[in-house]
Amino acid sequence: MIDKKLYIQLKRDIRCLCRPNLIKLCDEVELNDFERSLLIELYENKTSVDVCMRYGINKNSYTMYMKKILTKIYNYKNTH
Repeated sequence: MIDKKLYIQLKRDIRCLCRPNLIKLCDEVELNDFERSLLIELYENKTSVDVCMRYGINKNSYTMYMKKILTKIYNYKNTH
């Protein structure tokens, strides 16, 4: 897993991408539909509370999912 500093940096990096590059990254990393949806919500700068309400998950689960998604992206970037 990634640490907090890297987690925050990756979230910033995702928000700086253009939408076509974000979709391309999702395809390359092979994220499932749920992971892709969470990442797009992050890109659109939705609050974690809004995302949790929409998908019926709690805050801890949201953070866990985001850490897994960002870890996949981090590992992909470092291997390609």
